[in-house]
Parts: sequence; structure tokens; C-alpha cells
Amino acid sequence: MPTFPVKLSKGSHVVTIYAPSVAKPSYRVVFRVQQKRHSKYFKSYEEARKRANLILTQIASGNNLGAGFTTAESQQFDLLRKSAKLRGVSPEKAIANWIASLPIITW
Repeated sequence: MPTFPVKLSKGSHVVTIYAPSVAKPSYRVVFRVQQKRHSKYFKSYEEARKRANLILTQIASGNNLGAGFTTAESQQFDLLRKSAKLRGVSPEKAIANWIASLPIITW
């Protein structure tokens, strides 16, 4: 087992893995995106390490948006992006138009 906290870095980007404690009984992966601190929780060190490496790669390559997403959120955004592309609009415009149409949609 490594010595905690484990710090992974690429350039000026740092992702830290903290060991479980009494207060927080899960491994925590902590990182900053656009000056906001984000934490993800994992049951095993292996899961935490895999996710930490993925997040570090994303933020180091400039994909700050993707780093803050969970896997499910990332998949949903990818689906939205592909769906918008098929219709020839940007994801931002698709979301804005959908939000604008909410008052007239009857559920």
C-alpha cells in the first residue's frame, strides 16, 4: 500500500488520493478544475487510482469540463453532443433551445 496522501501530477496539475478515515470511510480523489475543488469517492484504491489517472490526463490536456463529470454524466454529455451534431447544432444551442421551450411543453 502506498504512503498517503498520494499525489499525481502533470505539469502544474495535481490530483490527490486520500486514504479512508473514520469521518470519510472511502478513498477520496481530490482535484481542482477552474479554481473549484472536486472530490470523488471510491471503495478501493485501485478504482481511485484509475479515476485519478483519467482525471489528471483530462485536466492536463485542457478537458476541464470532462474532469468534473462522473462516468454516467460523461456518457450523457457524449450522447447529447452526438445527438446535437446529427441535427447540425452545438450542444450549447440544443440545451438553450430546450430550456427555452420548457414553458410551452406540457408534461
